[in-house]
Amino acid sequence: MNISFEYITNLEYRLKAALNEIAAFKSGEKYIQIEEYFWGIIHKYEAQIKDLKKELAKAHAETVTVRNYWFDVANDMENEKHREINKVTKKIKIWKSVH
Repeated sequence: MNISFEYITNLEYRLKAALNEIAAFKSGEKYIQIEEYFWGIIHKYEAQIKDLKKELAKAHAETVTVRNYWFDVANDMENEKHREINKVTKKIKIWKSVH
């Protein structure tokens, strides 16, 4: 008899919880809770996306800066090489005119 009392009591509690949940859905309270929960998640991910976009833009800007530095160095080296070639060419012309 004790077992059936516990079983019936358990069922009554579960029925009461289910009825309360149904009432929350009918009144709209549950929908409001669900909507607030998901808006919280959406705002969290929007903030995360915003941060990641900032980080990506920063990385892109850094890449452009490094590329520009690389081009500057490469151009300086090329100009130096042209100056050396011109010096050697002038020396060859002078040498040819003397010999």
